[in-house]
Amino acid sequence: MGYAKWSKYNSQPKGGFMMKIRQYMTGIGLLLMMLMVLVYSLPAFAISGEGGGGDSSVTGSNIEDQKAADGLGPMTYGTSDTIILQIPSAAFQKCEAGSEINEHGNMYVSISGGDRAFAAVNLPNGAQIRWLDVYYYDNDAVENITAYLYENTGTTVPDFTSLDSVGSTGIPGYGYASSMLDTLWTVDNDNQYFVYVNTGGSSNVRFKAVDIWYRLQISPAPAYASFSDVPVGHWAHQYVEALYDSGITAGYADGTFRPGEPVLRGQMAAFLSKALGLHWPF
Repeated sequence: MGYAKWSKYNSQPKGGFMMKIRQYMTGIGLLLMMLMVLVYSLPAFAISGEGGGGDSSVTGSNIEDQKAADGLGPMTYGTSDTIILQIPSAAFQKCEAGSEINEHGNMYVSISGGDRAFAAVNLPNGAQIRWLDVYYYDNDAVENITAYLYENTGTTVPDFTSLDSVGSTGIPGYGYASSMLDTLWTVDNDNQYFVYVNTGGSSNVRFKAVDIWYRLQISPAPAYASFSDVPVGHWAHQYVEALYDSGITAGYADGTFRPGEPVLRGQMAAFLSKALGLHWPF
């Protein structure tokens, strides 16, 4: 029969120290697994709406899956993230003479004496519109709420094109309806963009905000080349032309861009300052 040998410097029997190490490693492994689960869950939390609203084109977890795949992120530059423009109810104006926009608390409003309100939409030129959402309250057995997104290409005479619509589906209470555009739309700021919300004139049909999800894009490659060494078909042609047309680069005096040469720190400072429009008070 053996006995565990104890040391005056260690209250553990021999072998206890290695057992503790194994326990610590197991604990660290579990902690890392929990952190990984949390990190991969964040996108779903970032795009969660409120309430149990209906949806005009996609429903349930399918909305969250598609939006997560769309890459919602905090950046307002680059082409990878999808950005949200939120238009609150306070930005809307009445459409009809004699109508009123009535506040009900928590930024929810209804429309009386008419049924429509509108707000202008301001997006970066060339941005791609992807989703249209509306936050609403619907407790009317007959009327539903619908938000419409329009482009006006007219100058003296309005010429509206409906890009998308989304609204409630008769489920009572607070909701969040979401619709992905059938045709992803590129913004042309020679035109105007508007959101209309129709409540049916019911005080029990209200809205809080409309969201427009969009993504920045690089302009398409033109059919010409501004630099002799970056011809049409060159892999960098689209990107170099975008830099040139936006005034970020002018190339060299001999009409070349020299895409294979290294970039100096001074040139990089010029590119970044122009690209980001850095204007800093000194």
